[in-house]
Amino acid sequence: MSEAREYVRTDGGCPFRDHFVDLADASAKARIDTTFRKLEQGLTPDVKSVGGGVHEVRIEYGPGCRLYCRNDGVDLAVLRLCGDKRTQDEDSATAKTHWADYRARKAAPPPKEGHPQPPPRLRPTEEQT
Repeated sequence: MSEAREYVRTDGGCPFRDHFVDLADASAKARIDTTFRKLEQGLTPDVKSVGGGVHEVRIEYGPGCRLYCRNDGVDLAVLRLCGDKRTQDEDSATAKTHWADYRARKAAPPPKEGHPQPPPRLRPTEEQT
């Protein structure tokens, strides 16, 4: 079974988590969490490609919410959680930028001895911490 993990920027911030914790609506959080779990199980609820291998997952609740992700082998990199249709073009472009950064850091050679390790590329799920 695949594992869905959250993309982490070089500054340590997590675009998915940053937006998720700011949501005040508990029902919206529950729907997002359910969608996240479905993706982990290989299910594809309301998913469409936005180009560059990045996929948009629409969560139909209230004004709508979108989650952007990309497969990395068998695992799923959750790149971004964001707003509704109004910001869709900007959000998908940002998700593609996150994916490019993730790939570049993953391909980079390991740091030399004595240099600090780069931050994790994907945030582990809550069960792993």
